[in-house]
Amino acid sequence: MDLDPQKHKGMVFSKCGECNSCCDGSLFTVGFVPLIDFIETAKYFPIVFQKIYGEYWPGMIYTLQAGVPCPYLDHKKKRCSIYNTHRPVACRHFPFRFKAKGSVEREPFVGFPFLIEMDDRCPALETDSPGLALLDESGNISMSFINSIGMPDRIDFVEETRDFCRKLDFYRLLKRKKFKLKTESGKKVTSTYHVIDKNRLNSGYEDLKSQYTPYIYAHHQSLKAPKILIESAR
Repeated sequence: MDLDPQKHKGMVFSKCGECNSCCDGSLFTVGFVPLIDFIETAKYFPIVFQKIYGEYWPGMIYTLQAGVPCPYLDHKKKRCSIYNTHRPVACRHFPFRFKAKGSVEREPFVGFPFLIEMDDRCPALETDSPGLALLDESGNISMSFINSIGMPDRIDFVEETRDFCRKLDFYRLLKRKKFKLKTESGKKVTSTYHVIDKNRLNSGYEDLKSQYTPYIYAHHQSLKAPKILIESAR
């Protein structure tokens, strides 16, 4: 749901605990990847494209099967093994996500370019409890909250990601791809996402390639070895 100054007055984000609900596959299986974090994330997770709010957005697959944890979750320590080194933006921001203007009808908060969507299933979201307030006294987004969840200094990171995806869609460069695995119990799991069509891309579109080649290359490289995800489901 969207963070709303009327509904969520007094809501805080308490310290992240050890519930692992954001890592165990129970809440989501794909996380948003902005271009600012695209190349680094592609080293650890396959990056695909999903249609959300009528538009395509890039996302990292951290598990192929709902209920199966991320392969980087250390079960003994109940902690992400890449938490302090390579944790993606999607993980650092959870349970919050930034939505580009125009994604929904309601306008963003005053002085802030994006809407904030939050997953209210996260146990760290509480009301009238000790923690980091999401809104300031005037009912606007608290900048202390924004800084604490590691929002990049550049405030255009959602819009530039949106532009990239819109060009891919405009040129019809996205095609469907099935990701398959077979668990130890014999259960077959298939997930379908969109990827960049390399054959169509190679036939032209020099303007797109000149601007986005590093991201396109990282995307295709990330798709070559989703082995760690498949192994984690067994």
